[in-house]
Amino acid sequence: GDRPTVDLVLRWLNDLPRNEKLGSDVLRRVREILPRYAQRIWDECGCWINLEGEWTEIANLKYSISMQSLSAWGHLFQTIKRQTADFQRLPAALTTVEPFSKLPSLGSELQDQVQSHDLLNSVSLETPWLTALGQGLSRIVTESEERTARIRRNALPFPRSRSPF
Repeated sequence: GDRPTVDLVLRWLNDLPRNEKLGSDVLRRVREILPRYAQRIWDECGCWINLEGEWTEIANLKYSISMQSLSAWGHLFQTIKRQTADFQRLPAALTTVEPFSKLPSLGSELQDQVQSHDLLNSVSLETPWLTALGQGLSRIVTESEERTARIRRNALPFPRSRSPF
């Protein structure tokens, strides 16, 4: 059969439900189409795929992710995934020019931070249920001697000098 014209592709994309997760077959087709007509899709549809697999309006997108700026994102909150344009299939040359370059890369916006443990320091770590759990785990027997030893070792209470806090 004949390949659909770019106009038919754009019409089909414009008929997709916006800001909703696409079915896997539709999502796969959209992902295949995006690199072919990226500039026209961006300009004429005003939508793009986000990390949640939704066909979302570009006004909702604040970040981007591409193969050149790949960062781990699976653990991120849904809100962040929804605001991140998926440029992973775009050629590198395209992600460095407008309009695609206008969205900062997700990796450049992420900061790994260790949360303060002030709250934990102010709460007594001597909680009866935790002590009981540790005592129970210190008597565990598993199918593997190595696993048994590891679980029993981890069940021991932290001496203050070994405390992670």
